Amino acid sequence: STAGPIRTDGGEELLAYMPSHVTGDLNRLADPNYSHQYYVDGPSTYGDVFFGNEWHTALVGALGHGGQGLFALDITDPKGTQVGYPSFSESDASDLVLWEFSDADDADMGYSYGDPVIVRMNNGKWVAIFANGYNNTDSDGNVSSTGNAVLYIVDIETGDIIRKLDTGVGV
Repeated sequence: STAGPIRTDGGEELLAYMPSHVTGDLNRLADPNYSHQYYVDGPSTYGDVFFGNEWHTALVGALGHGGQGLFALDITDPKGTQVGYPSFSESDASDLVLWEFSDADDADMGYSYGDPVIVRMNNGKWVAIFANGYNNTDSDGNVSSTGNAVLYIVDIETGDIIRKLDTGVGV
């Protein structure tokens, strides 16, 4: 298919994105004694969502072992042909980022390897749903007080937590 953000006709890169959660470690790539580092290592998903009185295509990605967090991008118009949508250009880069969510936003966030999902709730609001992942007790200044497994439901446009479901069990 050549429609949408996933293309099979040549592999031309249209966008490169590095979440702010991992940019602090980029200097390690140039270290002569480099050992492998993870950056954006988790799964991602995309889907059509409705907010701001318009349809958008949102991508939600997890950092996996690269960090305790997820991010969402507005990938609606990669070629920049539609009025009102950010294009994949340096001048529009900040408009492409819908949100970033990390353990700084909620200490129960861990290293998430599960596939995030994008769904429409019964009230019509579009959301991303994802698990908090493991090691939410990593000592990085934002440590879970329980270590419990948590499921997040966040607004797809803003990343605000709509609901946080704590399983009551964890490590």
